[in-house]
Amino acid sequence: MNRNNEEKYDLSKIHSFNKATLVDLDTYLKSHKKDKTFTDILLDYEIQLNKTRVEVYSSSGISKELYSSFFSKKTLPKRNTLLALTIGLKLNLIQCRELFSSCGYEFPKNKTELIVAYYISHDLYDYKQDEENIMRVNELLNAYDLEVLGSHSR
Repeated sequence: MNRNNEEKYDLSKIHSFNKATLVDLDTYLKSHKKDKTFTDILLDYEIQLNKTRVEVYSSSGISKELYSSFFSKKTLPKRNTLLALTIGLKLNLIQCRELFSSCGYEFPKNKTELIVAYYISHDLYDYKQDEENIMRVNELLNAYDLEVLGSHSR
């Protein structure tokens, strides 16, 4: 790698491809780099969805202190906190998987996550009242006697 963190290829070792193909491949490789951290992704979603931090942690049902710890202490959230953030941000399944992956988790892994995946994939979000979504998911989780999400957890 060079000092700009760019991968370089050795043209003398490549005979079957033209330079345009190599540039295209190089661009493709760069676009699939996994160097974004959990906080990078979370901030990206805040910006993309035009949400303030207060809106995110409030609609996720988590405390300001917990949310701030992701940025100040660089702590990684537990799985149920990621679920709460997913619901609070109204992420789709691809975005949810990206958030989980940034913490080294696979999604879905358990019954709670399957219920949340169902909620997301069937677009059961309430788009008028953000705080309602976490309560709606918790209602489903309660029905299956599972731990609820956010600060309401037992």
